[in-house]
Amino acid sequence: MEGHLKLRRGLIDHIRAGKLTNDEIAVYVHLLFCADFSTGLQKNSAPHIYYSMGQRSSLRRIQRALEQLEKLGFIKRFRIPGKKKDYHIIVDKYEVTCGVLNKSRVNAKDTKDWRDIQYFPGTDDGTDAGTDNGTEDALAAVPEQAGSDKNSNKKFKKNSTKNSVEEDCLAIAEAAATAVAELSYPTTPESQSLEYIFWNVNPNRPAEDDEVRSENVDKILTLDVPDPVKLGNMMIWTFRISTRFKEHITDFNSFLKLLPKITKSYDKYYDQDEYHDRKLSPEEKLNNLEKIETAAVKIRKKEDEDEL
Repeated sequence: MEGHLKLRRGLIDHIRAGKLTNDEIAVYVHLLFCADFSTGLQKNSAPHIYYSMGQRSSLRRIQRALEQLEKLGFIKRFRIPGKKKDYHIIVDKYEVTCGVLNKSRVNAKDTKDWRDIQYFPGTDDGTDAGTDNGTEDALAAVPEQAGSDKNSNKKFKKNSTKNSVEEDCLAIAEAAATAVAELSYPTTPESQSLEYIFWNVNPNRPAEDDEVRSENVDKILTLDVPDPVKLGNMMIWTFRISTRFKEHITDFNSFLKLLPKITKSYDKYYDQDEYHDRKLSPEEKLNNLEKIETAAVKIRKKEDEDEL
């Protein structure tokens, strides 16, 4: 167990068949690392994964990877409607490596609540997680002596239910809950997107420093941002259209300090009474954060190409 992560050999069949993209493979392996090894449970989210994986991919790509992994049956997510913080996730067939559930595997299909995870006996048949195209019933193909027939499953579930109320199991569950709570990063997709836009369009942007960029997200979370789309467009406007502010902005702190003046100038610039010839505001073109992110990435890419 120490220093190793168990990765099912059957995963290669999905990769060779082209059922998993590089993003999906990376996110899947990352989720295996994050799972509590005594229960298989974790709290995670696309923004949290984005930072944990070095910010090398985009938030949208990670979100799509999570959606596809869940669609294929590799994971199950327990999201709370209206909540944008980390949520509970289990990985199908994740093998528990310690505690009273040692060597059992997570049964994501039959798990309806993260507080009552279902398990089945672990086997060495190499069948990987995922339920599409025949793998959903992979247990049926495992030899009887491996303990995967229906009677064995029923007996194991009964024993697992009994163990779940034992004192030692409750102690493990409490420790696991504490661990995943400490891992939780209180971010939102909007705050992450706004920081990503700012970092791309700012000519004086710092190097890719996880700590600095995480601090920026924390600062955005403290703001009252009634219209994230407008703020994202203002970031582009500040550095690409206005010549008044960009020379005075060296980091996110200086941007926040100038934000009241930037907002006033931005509103005046697009004031329809001020300009008789109607100016199309950015919100009418870039009307969601994904479009603004795309524009910001293009700006940065062009700058990088010009420097070469």
